[in-house]
Amino acid sequence: MGHVLQRLKATNQPVAAFHVELGLPDGEEARLQLRAVCRLARVATVPLVSISAAEAGSDFEAEIARLQEWNRIAESEGVILSVETHSGTITADLRVRLSSAAECQVWV
Repeated sequence: MGHVLQRLKATNQPVAAFHVELGLPDGEEARLQLRAVCRLARVATVPLVSISAAEAGSDFEAEIARLQEWNRIAESEGVILSVETHSGTITADLRVRLSSAAECQVWV
């Protein structure tokens, strides 16, 4: 993490957010990677970490549980988690976006 942080600071450019594509929908490895990115964001004073939602047609309840857990991880590292809205994901349905934002307490 130190090397990445040094490179970010060397650019002398403020970073508003990180967008993360873990490639892992869930599981311990995904949680560890998310925690590492959130920690890097906190140390680099980047307030926001953005992730993608599950693919369209995914189990809504499972996605809510995942986002709630990931939101707790982000909060524990002192950053805000947001979920990117995209036509290929579960967020494509406006009703799902509004419901998931309220239930997960994340920005969409």
